[in-house]
Amino acid sequence: MKTRHYIIVAILSLNQCDSKNPFREEIDLKNREQTVQMELQRKKILEMKQVGCKLSPHIISKEDAIQNFLIELQKTPTANLKTLTSNDEDLGCIFPHTVGFGTALDFTPILEYQNLMQQRREMGLRTIREKIQNHPFKIKALSWEKPRNYNGIYGHKPSSLVISSNGKNHYLSEIKMVFEVNGTFKVGVLGN
Repeated sequence: MKTRHYIIVAILSLNQCDSKNPFREEIDLKNREQTVQMELQRKKILEMKQVGCKLSPHIISKEDAIQNFLIELQKTPTANLKTLTSNDEDLGCIFPHTVGFGTALDFTPILEYQNLMQQRREMGLRTIREKIQNHPFKIKALSWEKPRNYNGIYGHKPSSLVISSNGKNHYLSEIKMVFEVNGTFKVGVLGN
């Protein structure tokens, strides 16, 4: 008898979940609004695209980009590194090329995305600094995934990076992406 009662309650509950449910309509409306906002954001990001964008300083290989980044990281106590993409480079060059490729930028408001990327950078910088400290280091192994083409700029993701420092080998997974723009390379994404 109880089983029949539960079945009847379940069937009645399912009947209440039709498309005219005010709660469902509210969710659908919010989803449509968010879709419109993200499309407007995408257009705004594409409008910020710099014609002939460049990365500075001019580093001619992805391996040199990582080497120079690690050297500068050891010497510079701040997060303001010339060998890491700047906010202007991100907004004018990197973001307009990578939007629409399934990154978090596609579904996260731009300010939220920038804050997220900044937090990831700070964590990555802190972790790498802890590993290499002020000791001399040498890159022991570096391999790459297949390059990703983002509308004319390329993303190079290290699949394995091992450095030797202070007599120990350290696996560095914090460098997530090196960007290539017109033959110039620069570390662009860090994380933990």
